[in-house]
Amino acid sequence: MEEKRRSSIDHAKHNEAVCDHLESQTEFTDWIITTAFYTALHYLEFRLFPFTVKKKGTKEVLEYDSFDHYCSANDKSKGRHRERRILNSTYCVRGI
Repeated sequence: MEEKRRSSIDHAKHNEAVCDHLESQTEFTDWIITTAFYTALHYLEFRLFPFTVKKKGTKEVLEYDSFDHYCSANDKSKGRHRERRILNSTYCVRGI
């Protein structure tokens, strides 16, 4: 579980470095938005996971160690980006 968290924050930091590098260049400025977006997604996942939640109507506690684990364990046909937004507004004490 710890390795997935480390991977998430490492990926966020890597994307942020790429974004910073692109910002200092005169070419490929359109990629700044893309790298900033994916940087934010990885920081969000690092902030959210792992987390536990009580299963509705039961005493069972479910634990999710990553966003992929959460999506594979639940029907997320509404879309992954929408699910991230819902998880953020539901489980993050402070807004991101």
